[in-house]
Amino acid sequence: MNRNAPAISIGALVLSLVLEVWIPPIAYGYDNTSVNGRITCTSGVLAGPTALATGTIKVVADGQGHLTSGNARYQGGPGASGISCTYALTSGTYTVQSDGSGQANTNWSLISQNSSPNCAATVSQGSISFSLTKATFSAATSRSRSESGNCSLAAAP
Repeated sequence: MNRNAPAISIGALVLSLVLEVWIPPIAYGYDNTSVNGRITCTSGVLAGPTALATGTIKVVADGQGHLTSGNARYQGGPGASGISCTYALTSGTYTVQSDGSGQANTNWSLISQNSSPNCAATVSQGSISFSLTKATFSAATSRSRSESGNCSLAAAP
């Protein structure tokens, strides 16, 4: 555990982004304890250049490499309007490198009563790349599809 790496709050994240613009990169000393609290992400799912869906993802990180709970809601884009899919996190893990980059893996189950009938029953996402310093994530969801977005982290109470 790196006690010199504080948990990042929204204010600290903004400060970090400002400092990156004005100060050359330094060794930040991030680790799994740097992600501890509620994470909210906006997301876009693409097939090549075509938008398939937009969404909101909310998860809770325990500061020890586990996502303990969460939900995700997607609305269909052009050609899929009216489609709505809601998922509950069934498992998730993450690893943070000292430079603030990281990898996550998640598994989701459909909440059918809140979803359109043509949503996938389960979704597994491996190799989700993220950056604490840029507050972004990205993942290839299949050969031709990708998902990316921006996130904010509220420190654990």
